[in-house]
Amino acid sequence: MRTYKRKTTRGAVTIDRMKEAAEKVLEHSRSCRSVAKHFGICHVTLMRFVHKLKMSGGATVTEGKGI
Repeated sequence: MRTYKRKTTRGAVTIDRMKEAAEKVLEHSRSCRSVAKHFGICHVTLMRFVHKLKMSGGATVTEGKGI
């Protein structure tokens, strides 16, 4: 393979955008699916992020290489 071409958008969502979406879920008591659809994020990823926030009190998520 000469030039790598990314095939997925996994890891493309910024931490700030995830925090904003999680805030809507936690503080405004909206469903994860509706918020994820509004922000264009995978609902499973958002649920995982919200769960980490609830368990640790703050998200300690490492950013990948992303796009």
